[in-house]
Amino acid sequence: MSKRHFEALAEKFRQSKPYVPAEGDGLTSQERRDRCARLSQWHIDLVNVADVCSTTNAAFNRPRFYMAAGATTEV
Repeated sequence: MSKRHFEALAEKFRQSKPYVPAEGDGLTSQERRDRCARLSQWHIDLVNVADVCSTTNAAFNRPRFYMAAGATTEV
């Protein structure tokens, strides 16, 4: 895989990142739990894809991929 492929994957992750608003936003407890669960799964998927990318290209930059995907901290 090339840098172009990694960039495309990161962009799709960035576009699909679930939004979890701050407290006091009018969400019910269940809605908040659901959104947090989706965000948690998004992080798991991001790490799994990064694992595959790192095995296909020795120059793969995991922290850069996470940042480009929209992860606020290294996952």
